[in-house]
Amino acid sequence: MNRSRRFRSRRGVAALEFAFVAPMLVLLLLGGVDVMIWFQNKFRLDNAAGALGNMVAQAQTLSLSAFPAAFCSNSAAALNYFAVASQLTDPLVVCGTAGATIVSGIQNDGTTTKVIWQERTGDAGYPSLFGTPGNAASLPKGYTVPNGHSIITTELYSGVTPWKYSLAIMGTPGPSYLYAYSVFEPRSGKLVTPQ
Repeated sequence: MNRSRRFRSRRGVAALEFAFVAPMLVLLLLGGVDVMIWFQNKFRLDNAAGALGNMVAQAQTLSLSAFPAAFCSNSAAALNYFAVASQLTDPLVVCGTAGATIVSGIQNDGTTTKVIWQERTGDAGYPSLFGTPGNAASLPKGYTVPNGHSIITTELYSGVTPWKYSLAIMGTPGPSYLYAYSVFEPRSGKLVTPQ
């Protein structure tokens, strides 16, 4: 066998091997990009939930006008906590039909820890994992509200799925939303109900 034939046969074997490996390389590349974007979005949502919770917890008074239920915009003429959440999470959507923003006040009155008030905007299909007003609060495992204390919780939902570029390869969109929450104690020492 002469050298040129051996070289051509090796080239053919290499092309065949590459044809077997290429789909896996493409899957790894597209999946890696999707995972990177997913973590970036989760980080953005976590930061926004923390910033919004901190902002609400600093307020001395809470106006109902700062929680317009049907509001879904990145800007507002007056103080609007939902607009703040929307701006912080942009380009993720945390209101309308593709997301939700929920702010709750929870208090331990010495006998029960319950949700005192709750303001929300966005899709009602995203429930508050802390509970509903007037009912016992469901707190994260290991977390308790001390007797006589209160907390402010913020929850952000965004209807994004992890597989954008590799969806055709993965076959399933995966989870249908991202979720983040924060818990803060009010700075004024008391739970302020929006009025």
